[in-house]
Amino acid sequence: MIEDRLMPMGPLILSRDQSLYSTRRLVEAARASGRDPLVADPTLCSVQVGKPARVTYEGALLEGISVVLPRLGYSSLTAGINVLRALELSGVPCLNSSQGIELARNKYGVMMALAGAGMFVPRTVLLNRPDGVDMAFEAVGGAPLLLKFLDGSQGVGVVLAESERSARSMADAMLAGGKPLLVQEGLRAARDVRVLVIDGRAVAAMERSAKPGEFRANIHRGATARSMELDAPLAGVAAQAANAVGLAVAGVDLVRGERGDAVIDVNASPGLEGIEQASGKDLARMIVDSAISLSR
Repeated sequence: MIEDRLMPMGPLILSRDQSLYSTRRLVEAARASGRDPLVADPTLCSVQVGKPARVTYEGALLEGISVVLPRLGYSSLTAGINVLRALELSGVPCLNSSQGIELARNKYGVMMALAGAGMFVPRTVLLNRPDGVDMAFEAVGGAPLLLKFLDGSQGVGVVLAESERSARSMADAMLAGGKPLLVQEGLRAARDVRVLVIDGRAVAAMERSAKPGEFRANIHRGATARSMELDAPLAGVAAQAANAVGLAVAGVDLVRGERGDAVIDVNASPGLEGIEQASGKDLARMIVDSAISLSR
């Protein structure tokens, strides 16, 4: 039986681990602005369906939430989206919506949303069966190419194939698990760009360089980052991408080339450590300020 206690509060940060850099920085920024946030692990929340819905955390009813700042990773995605839906139904403002976050975790959905908005994306094919491999390779222009699971993050579930022969064997192995793949032209190089967008405006950018022997330029995989100029074309593409996916706060990944700025991913819970250090900007405070404005 759930203990019906009340937990009056202000901002709610949904995160599995409050020691993570990004979560910790949001807490610090909220406190600096005079708010005392609660960090709640969404996997420890329970939801009683209704209108309004009742959300409890560790036996306490969450009441008086001014705004929600979601930080949902792979392990907390389903639970976090369910909690967000309940809070949205109850009229609580959420900095990123459950719908936007769910779309952002589906790489195929992101590519379709970007293409539907008329944006330049890599040539991409959704592959469900091994007998479609040859068609997919031809459609994306051959090797080198990328094979991606639809729900990967931080470079997990992404492989680079330097030849069609290796790509075919990789595709067969990955499809054996029954999960669809994206086959994508190999625009991602050892260097790419991450832009942070807040409230429809690009606020910071960094260029990421993969460590030697690694093609994925993810900070969690040892990539290094340096600040870069956020010019108007880059800022415009990043803001348009975040809007197409329906996110107020987003990390937009791009590859810059002769064909233009190609968007390769949009992240609903972008890490702050690399881009804060590279840009020297207090991005956590900007996110908190946006959340406070939304709560008003």
